[in-house]
Amino acid sequence: MKRSLVASLFSAVLALALLGGAAQAEPFRAQHAVTAELLTRGPVVPHCGTMHFIVVMRYRVLTVDRGPFAAGDEIYVAVSCPEQHGLRFEVGAVHALGLQDKRPWTTGSIVPDPRMPKPSPLYWAVELAKPAPAKP
Repeated sequence: MKRSLVASLFSAVLALALLGGAAQAEPFRAQHAVTAELLTRGPVVPHCGTMHFIVVMRYRVLTVDRGPFAAGDEIYVAVSCPEQHGLRFEVGAVHALGLQDKRPWTTGSIVPDPRMPKPSPLYWAVELAKPAPAKP
């Protein structure tokens, strides 16, 4: 009897944890998807660890997979911990971006760039990658 009660309680806690995890993953889904060229990188920041750094970068949209954009639009994108994406953030680099309209993270500070006016990011990068090669 005691063993089955413990097993039932464990199952209930596990189910709640799994359901809570699924609900928490929702904010990280990309609403929009574009391929864009980096125009302004933003400041170089230390590697994230105990601190969570967010850098605002300016991109020019090249192609639109989904979203309210047109080729040539310039957008400001907040990128969380840029060094952790395995990409080179150099002016002229092309990235595939999965974007959200609302901030998906509850932590993190936007690092100001003294070379730029203080822009508010209109979009938040939740996915970053090298664009897929063009099909021949």
